[in-house]
Amino acid sequence: MLEQAWGPKRFLFFYLACGLGGAIAHTGVTWIQYAALMKDVNEYIAHPGVAAFATLAARHDTLLDPFKISQFIQAWKAAPDASEYLSASLQIANNLPSQLADVPIVGASGAVFGVLIAFGLLFPNMYLYLYFLFPVKAKYFVIGYAALELYAGFTGAQDGIAHFAHIGGALVGFLLVKFWNRNSRSNLY
Repeated sequence: MLEQAWGPKRFLFFYLACGLGGAIAHTGVTWIQYAALMKDVNEYIAHPGVAAFATLAARHDTLLDPFKISQFIQAWKAAPDASEYLSASLQIANNLPSQLADVPIVGASGAVFGVLIAFGLLFPNMYLYLYFLFPVKAKYFVIGYAALELYAGFTGAQDGIAHFAHIGGALVGFLLVKFWNRNSRSNLY
């Protein structure tokens, strides 16, 4: 429906812009996370110890296997003077930045989320069917889905989804639709 309303060229521009916005948002959030991780790793390297390692592991638990790290910390607490635990902890800490940086993202979800936002803005009273059974107006569906993405992004949901890519695509989509509607005297809805 959006391609019919805008034409193929404008729709393609919109889709690519939302995808780029999603990629930029995801990259920006990852950069912020990486900077915080590097700060914590450098602090740990400067002052290593079992308590400091437990703090580092708790702050960045999404990059570590919680069961193995818990066992490691318990074993280190049982033998606090064993040098092999200190050297192993330093190696784990030094590997954390590469674990964060090496997470690939694949997909066009930022672009798709931008299209979803545009649909909700231009056709707010059109019904969408959740699970093919429950009718929901597009404007409510989009608001609810965006709220879920914000929640998942800010709570750090580790489900393999780049939530901030969705948020970035949605933001670019929202801004483009508002800009185009402001500069156009005709409303599509």
